[in-house]
Amino acid sequence: MRKPDLRGVTVATVLPFKDDSSIDWDGYARVLDYCACPDGIAAVFVNGHAGEGGSLSDDERQAVIERTRKHIGGKPLLSGIIAHSTAEAIHQAQLAEAAGADCAVLFPPAPLGGGASATSRAPVAFVQAVSSAIGIPVSIFQYPLASGFGYSPETLAKIAALDGVIAIKEGSDSIFAYDENRRAVKRADPSVAILPSNFNWFLPQLAIGGDGILSGLVSLAPDLFVALWQAALADDLTALRAVNERLYPIVRAIYGPGADHGHAHAHESRAQGARLDRQRRSAAAAAAGRSGVVRRHRNDARCGARDRRHSSGVRDEPMADEAFIHIVRVDIDPEHEAAFNAWYEQRHFPDLLACPGWLSAKRFVSIGDGPKYAAMYEVAGRWAFETPEFLKVKGFGPFESLVKNFMRIQLKPTSGPT
Repeated sequence: MRKPDLRGVTVATVLPFKDDSSIDWDGYARVLDYCACPDGIAAVFVNGHAGEGGSLSDDERQAVIERTRKHIGGKPLLSGIIAHSTAEAIHQAQLAEAAGADCAVLFPPAPLGGGASATSRAPVAFVQAVSSAIGIPVSIFQYPLASGFGYSPETLAKIAALDGVIAIKEGSDSIFAYDENRRAVKRADPSVAILPSNFNWFLPQLAIGGDGILSGLVSLAPDLFVALWQAALADDLTALRAVNERLYPIVRAIYGPGADHGHAHAHESRAQGARLDRQRRSAAAAAAGRSGVVRRHRNDARCGARDRRHSSGVRDEPMADEAFIHIVRVDIDPEHEAAFNAWYEQRHFPDLLACPGWLSAKRFVSIGDGPKYAAMYEVAGRWAFETPEFLKVKGFGPFESLVKNFMRIQLKPTSGPT
């Protein structure tokens, strides 16, 4: 049995739908481009809660697996098994294997609720029955303990000892339970991966110890979760805290006070759709080039018009819907540098990147003439400077009166190759 390596960041993908309730395959391809294909994403999890696995037909689940496999290539592909009985779980797992899944993620079936999971016998028998019926490994989806479906440390240890079990998606929603479960599983089989997944416990879970991350929130902010995981690998608590600060507004928007957790994945899906809509608007606006941190987008429909503008020999500014590079340079007195840099990277960058049309950001220090600090942004168009979101966060905040030698540079791509 081939056992995929699930250490690292696993994205649980959302699944978009059309108004007639059919799957929006074009939208799903954009979801995969955004959150499944970037470097740093170790594996992809489909047909889970975020992926609407419980509401799909067999054919739809098969299609999701097959299309995802074709899109992501050789990355490990996990598929959720959300069933109401052992027989149904075996059926779904066999179909998932046939469609190209590398691992079946077993959700606790309905009969294990209401106290049936309080002892180990039924959960262990369920996992063993499904695992022995397929030729791919399984992972366990640990529910919050308050749901009545969460397994005890003793149960998880017995499950981890079974052949074919390679990971636990740990969602107990209690940091005490997380640590107890992690210790019990590692005593049973150190090779079984523990994948933190509770939205409000990522930092402490990783600080205690984990083998990766698995979450639907990765579909919204893959870059932040990759950074979080890299900080965990480096045992860099300062970096973990900094990324956690950037994740906080996302977590609060999806799961914060007043949010109905039963609809949290619907919130994730809507937020992902809104973000992809902004990206599609940006990409369609114009072609933009960047070296290093700046991606290149091309809109062939505008190539002729863009080339004609450049052929005139007249220096013209980016059009309102044309992407460009925006660079800001400033100096600040040495006594304020540390606080200024912390504010810029931990507060200002996250605020700007949450605004529509602000696609990427990176800071530099000058090694020549001019102001010491530079920030380079990829902006979707001049419209991005006019949104209510940007108007709330523009400027230098508490350092507005302290920065000096302000300089702004705006660059648009040439028509030639990059």
